[in-house]
Amino acid sequence: MRVRNLITFLLLMLVVASPVRAQIHTVTFSTSDPGVSAAIPYWGLDTSWPSADNMRRGLIFMGSENVNVVRMPFTVDAPLVDGDIPDAQKARLQQSIDLAAMAGPDAMWYFSPGTSVDPWYRSGTNRVYPDRWAAAMAACQQYYNRPMWMAEPFNEPDYLPWNMGSRQDLSDIMDLLETLPNFTDTFLAGASTLSTDQAAPWYDPLGGRAAVGTTHALYGSVSNYVSFIQHVTATNGIPFNPEVHSLAEVIIGANYGLQGAIWWGTAERARGDFVNASQGRQLGYADDWPNWSAAAVYRAPGGTVQAFLGSGERVGQPTTYTFHCADRDVFFDGDGPRRDYTVTIGRGEERVINITWGDDVQPVIGGRYAIINAKSGLAMEVRDASTSNGAILQQNDYSGQSHQLWDVSPLTDYGRDVSYFLMQNVNSAKYANLFAYSYADGATIGQWDGPGYVNEHWYFEYAGNGYFYIRSRWSNKCVSVSGGAGAHIVQQTWAGTPDQLWQLVPAGGGG
Repeated sequence: MRVRNLITFLLLMLVVASPVRAQIHTVTFSTSDPGVSAAIPYWGLDTSWPSADNMRRGLIFMGSENVNVVRMPFTVDAPLVDGDIPDAQKARLQQSIDLAAMAGPDAMWYFSPGTSVDPWYRSGTNRVYPDRWAAAMAACQQYYNRPMWMAEPFNEPDYLPWNMGSRQDLSDIMDLLETLPNFTDTFLAGASTLSTDQAAPWYDPLGGRAAVGTTHALYGSVSNYVSFIQHVTATNGIPFNPEVHSLAEVIIGANYGLQGAIWWGTAERARGDFVNASQGRQLGYADDWPNWSAAAVYRAPGGTVQAFLGSGERVGQPTTYTFHCADRDVFFDGDGPRRDYTVTIGRGEERVINITWGDDVQPVIGGRYAIINAKSGLAMEVRDASTSNGAILQQNDYSGQSHQLWDVSPLTDYGRDVSYFLMQNVNSAKYANLFAYSYADGATIGQWDGPGYVNEHWYFEYAGNGYFYIRSRWSNKCVSVSGGAGAHIVQQTWAGTPDQLWQLVPAGGGG
């Protein structure tokens, strides 16, 4: 009896101590609510991973006007020669210069080290020579020949194999940087720890040296992530996540005061839409700290209402959220009218859902369709009913044959953003494919094996009156066609013209 009473008492104490957790999976919002500000003002892309595709696609989906920071590396993977970095390292920095140029001249630069440390910089196990390290930073900054907005001397020092150095080394490096004229107007950032659990122990010993408090969120707890953001704010610092790996990190971060975020890799639809929507007003929010997940509803500056979900890349767990609209029945990606909509986000996944209402809302997508062009009235088909990889798509009079029918299904795997669909031809069982991962207007769309390729993933943007723009996950351009029967299906920059509009006409018998 005493044991049972003790268990009951402990359970009651847990409930009392965690009142917020009881509502954690319900995101209540109202479309008429003015909302609250929960915005991140500084958004960036990364060149430490030197990928032109990452930079280009991030700019496409975020909107170049929203990218105001670029992360630029400095190198400590080779000794300095007469105070300068070797030619091989200069070539690497030049890659970043070329990539940063894509973001435009107004983007500010965030200075951060790579993770390879040459023995010349090491003074012992997880110790470095502060003067050599600071000299490398100065030499790289001189090669860039551009002021740095923020400078972060250590990247993930809590991961010991990187051999970044000690807390004392970091303090000494920052003291040296403060004496260098090229860093006079640069905000110095504390070490970006791999784990949120280590963020404060690396930040606090720096005292007033660090104007910016930084952490990654690949490991550690949400509790320490949130408390670190709030702690940095309370000490008049700038809380910043310079290597974001999941949408969950910024949904949570925006809610608690994060001021800057730089995507690792790139941004696709869910991330890009969140960057834009979060500049508007937050209408609802919930999180699950043990599962490292979060969900929110925002009204974007243009008035669009969207729901966002995310789960951490390495520490996230599947979580189920219910979105509850308190003031009216709405449609969730066409599902409705309803007040409640329940969805599960998987580990490492992220998703955006459009919330709409009124007389003209999109139908739910999923099933077997003929896909009909608004301008021509012709159907999308595989040329000659081919079953071969590389066969092109064209338009033709609708006959109901299987090479003119498409099974459209939600993406449930093959990449963390699951806000997309597959279009699988009924006859060939192959997938609509943007050939050669092209960004070009007029690039051909055909069929190929799949479905694990990013250039085979699509999303449907409702345009009204039953028509959609079909957009590529790769390029964000619209599926289009020009001409009559036999004209090729291609991609084009959005123009809002009827040749880019498609109707999904249910064919029956499948899905």
